[in-house]
Amino acid sequence: MERKDLEALGLDDKAQTEVMKLYNAGLEPVKQELTSTKSELETTKEQVTSRDEQIKTLGAQAGNSEKLNKQISALQQTIKDKDTESAAKLTQLQTDNAVQLALRDAGVRDAKAVLPFIDMDTVKLGDDGSLTGIKEQVEGLQKSHDYLFTKADDGDKAPKVTITSKGNPAGGDGGGEQTMTERIAARMTQTE
Repeated sequence: MERKDLEALGLDDKAQTEVMKLYNAGLEPVKQELTSTKSELETTKEQVTSRDEQIKTLGAQAGNSEKLNKQISALQQTIKDKDTESAAKLTQLQTDNAVQLALRDAGVRDAKAVLPFIDMDTVKLGDDGSLTGIKEQVEGLQKSHDYLFTKADDGDKAPKVTITSKGNPAGGDGGGEQTMTERIAARMTQTE
């Protein structure tokens, strides 16, 4: 989303700034998660490189020793298992992030409230980064649990608040009650 898009909608600079703040606030957790994932991936790569070097060293030292060859085979299997586990965790993390973004784009008010209704076993992340199996579930939830989603006209129904020194200007006469200023003035005259 860019300012020119908001400008095309007819929003003034102040409204554009507020919308951009809200938009960026929603992106910040995703950026932090991405940074964390990248850091975790780098650490995993370093571990794999270190293990590969250990295996080569052991292989050179082992020669024809059967006992060391068994240790090397066990280490290789452990590394393969860890690689598979790391790849699965990374895929799961990427899928979770993509689901969060899809829910945000669908106008979900609170993703944590919607996630229990999503069958994550049917949601798959493609190689191109596209999600399958989420759109149908979200559409079904929008019909059955519409209160979990924002509506396009929600922004129009929000009450507008105007703060003035005399209180709520649209509040009428206050039901015959004195304003705060009138009460203070009355008390000051009573004490004199």
